[in-house]
Amino acid sequence: MNTIAPTIVLDRDQTLGSRLRTLGQIFGKEHEAEHWLIRYDAMVEYMWEVCKDAFVPGETATVLVYDNDDRLYVMASQGLPNTLYHANGFSPSLEVAACIEQGEAFISIEERDLERYVGDRIFIISATRDGYVDDPTSYERERSWMESPYWRDLPAVCNGKVSHVGQHWNMEGALERMHVLHALPELLRNPTMVTRDDKRI
Repeated sequence: MNTIAPTIVLDRDQTLGSRLRTLGQIFGKEHEAEHWLIRYDAMVEYMWEVCKDAFVPGETATVLVYDNDDRLYVMASQGLPNTLYHANGFSPSLEVAACIEQGEAFISIEERDLERYVGDRIFIISATRDGYVDDPTSYERERSWMESPYWRDLPAVCNGKVSHVGQHWNMEGALERMHVLHALPELLRNPTMVTRDDKRI
C-alpha cells in the first residue's frame, strides 16, 4: 500500500484517545484532537448526570454479542463497555472485571456460563445494524439461546432489563461513541424498546 500512496496504520487495540491524538499529530491537528476529547469527556459526565434517575447506583451491566460464527461473546475492554463502565455509570460483573484486568477485549462463553458473566442489565449487540429484534436473520441465530433456561432465568431477563442495539453501538469510532451518548439516556429509561437507527418503533 505504501507504493500507492502514503499509508497510515492504526492499532485497533489503541484507545479512542490514542488514535485521535495519533491522527492529530499526523495531520497537524493536535489542538483539534485535544479539544474534541475534552468536549467528549464533558459530554460523558453530563450524560451520566442526565441518566442518574434511570438506573440504581451500583448496578452492573454486561454486553453480549452473538456473532456470525454462532458463538456467544462477552465484551470486556472494547466497544460499548467503554461507555457503560464509568464511575457515575455501570460497573462490570466480577467475571467481566477480571477479564478487563487481564486485558481481554472480549471472550467467548457457553450458554451455561451466562449466569456467571451477566450483570443487572444486559445489552445485546444485534446481528443487524438497525437492531431489529425480530429481523429473520438475527432472530434465527439468537432464538435458540434466548429460549433456553440459561437465558430465561437470568434476573436481568426476568426484570425486563435487556436492551437490543445495533452493531454500531459496539464500534470504537468517534462518531459512534458520540452517537451512543445521545441515544443511551432514552434506552436506559426504556430498556426493552426495539430500535431502528436508534429511533423508537
